Amino acid sequence: MSLIPQALAAAGSIGVPQPTGMKITDIGVLISRIISLAFIVAGILTFAFLVMGGVEWLTSGGDKGKTENARNRITAAV
Repeated sequence: MSLIPQALAAAGSIGVPQPTGMKITDIGVLISRIISLAFIVAGILTFAFLVMGGVEWLTSGGDKGKTENARNRITAAV
């Protein structure tokens, strides 16, 4: 028998060292942070598309094609 498993068992739990500054200790926390980041990015993109559609609508100058394109962009953002 080897003494290494006994020495490690006596030392307590065996862990993998983490890089400095990494505070994620569980896969659930990692998934939660990824989902939170995805929602933030989606919100920013939605707002950007709404603003772009609004600006396009305002600058369409009554052109039916540009107005329809702006309306479609706003609808797609929502």
